Parts: sequence; C-alpha cells; structure tokens
Amino acid sequence: MKVVPVDIELFVQCALAAFAFEVLRMIIAYVLARPSSKVIQLESDKYDAMAELGKIRSVQLELVKHSKLTRKVIAIEKDIEKLQAQYFPRLLKVRKVFRVLRFVTYIALGVYFGARPVLQINPLILWPLSWFTSLEVISIYPWFVLFVMGGMIRHILRSVLPIVFSSTSFP
Repeated sequence: MKVVPVDIELFVQCALAAFAFEVLRMIIAYVLARPSSKVIQLESDKYDAMAELGKIRSVQLELVKHSKLTRKVIAIEKDIEKLQAQYFPRLLKVRKVFRVLRFVTYIALGVYFGARPVLQINPLILWPLSWFTSLEVISIYPWFVLFVMGGMIRHILRSVLPIVFSSTSFP
C-alpha cells in the first residue's frame, strides 16, 4: 500500500476548485496589471525598427540609415524603461493583493471542504520525513491538496500561457 484514495470525489472537487481559482486569478490579474497601450505601441515600434535593421545588407553602404535606426531602438528602449518604472509599483501592489487573496481563498475552501482525509500515504514515500513520524499512515487533507494543486496549476499556466499568447506577460 503506497497511496490510497480515501475520498476521490473530494479530491476532484479540490483540484477543480484550485484550477478554477487559478484561471480566474490569472485572467483578472492580466486585466488589472497588463501593460499600458503606450508600452505596447512602443514595443511594436521597436520591433519594426529592429526588422528594418535586419533588412540592411551592408552596414558600410547604409551607415546613416543603420545608425538612425539603432538610435531609434535605443530611444524606444529608454522610453519603455521609464514607463515600466512608473508601472512597477502598481504591479507589486497587484501581486501582493492576489497573494493574500489566494491564501485566504485556499484557507476558506479548506475549511469548507472539512477535515476529512482525501488520501492516505505510506510514510516510506516521504522517506526523509518518515524518520520524524511514528504513524503507519499519513493522511492528506483538502487544504494541503488545494495548495499543492494550486501551485502546480499556477506553474503550468505561467509556463503555457506565454507560449500561446506570445506578446503578453502574466503577473
């Protein structure tokens, strides 16, 4: 006996609640903390200028055009840095609010789901920690499943969403 599911329905409810909360949190956080339209416009101008730089075959023949585009890219990068410096404190506040909201939500859901065990694990699976316990079976409760599943889903979403939506960043 390694892992025995005690209450599969409760486990699925915990997993779905964590998934729904993380997806909703990611959408709301993106809406609240997305970059301004000015930053997006500057980034598109920067990419256009870099594309023009890439089209130049010989720097020696088109030195003036190359230097103008290079200066334009540098100026745009400085403007973007200034705007992001103004934007950064707001981003920190949004992150802090969502961190507290996540903690409170998972605690409330853990209390709502109750103190029924979801899984029972043999202590040998948790080998280094099994030295400190004399229990024959370790019970996993809903609050633990919520935090673990929430962290896993958050990691997956933060890895997959920037690949799907290439021009966005998620807080």
